[in-house]
Order: sequence, then structure tokens, then C-alpha cells
Amino acid sequence: MIPLHVHSNNTFLAGTIPVEKLVQQAVEYGLSTIALTDKNSMHGVVQFAKIAIDNNIKPIIGCQIDSPDNSNEYIILLARNNKGYSELCKIITSRKLNDDFSLKNLFKKKLENLIILTP
Repeated sequence: MIPLHVHSNNTFLAGTIPVEKLVQQAVEYGLSTIALTDKNSMHGVVQFAKIAIDNNIKPIIGCQIDSPDNSNEYIILLARNNKGYSELCKIITSRKLNDDFSLKNLFKKKLENLIILTP
């Protein structure tokens, strides 16, 4: 089992576990891989990746992106590679800065460097 939808304490009111404890818990469970998918941000990913690698766990960088109009509409994006990470950063920036951001419009783009999970 690989947890692919995990919030840390960087997701206000949705996650409570600090990144350090998240990775430690993964070590205790014997996981080889874990994803961090904080909501509409990636504040903890650098710290997460560093700590995970130091503990021989493969980090998967991701994010839960919700619709500005309805927080119950969301997707989870996981970076497949460095290009995917870059695309994910651009999407999060667009989500925060553009008033016309739409999940539907996001699917019109080529997202071949991202893995998309939907509820």
C-alpha cells in the first residue's frame, strides 16, 4: 500500500501531522513510498522530500487542488518527474492568482507529467 492522499499540518484544518512525524510513521509502518498532497499548496514538500530520502523512503510530491467556487470539487495531482513538479507549481500559482481558475479548464491542457486522481 502506498498512501497517495496525505495532508500534513501545512494544510490548515485538514492535516495535523508535522512532516517529520509523517515520515517517521511511514518508517514504522515499513512503507517504501509516501505522497504528500497538501491542499492548494506545497509549503512542506522540500522538507518532506529531504526527510523522506534521508529515511530511505521515496517521496511523491503532489497537491490537492480544489475549485475556488466549491471546495468539495477537487483533484489530486502527483508529479511524475521534475517537469511534473514544475507544472504543479505553475498550477498552484495559477489557482492562487487567477480569478478565472477552473478545474474544467485545467483538464483541457496536456498534463502528461502529472498523475491525476479524482474522487
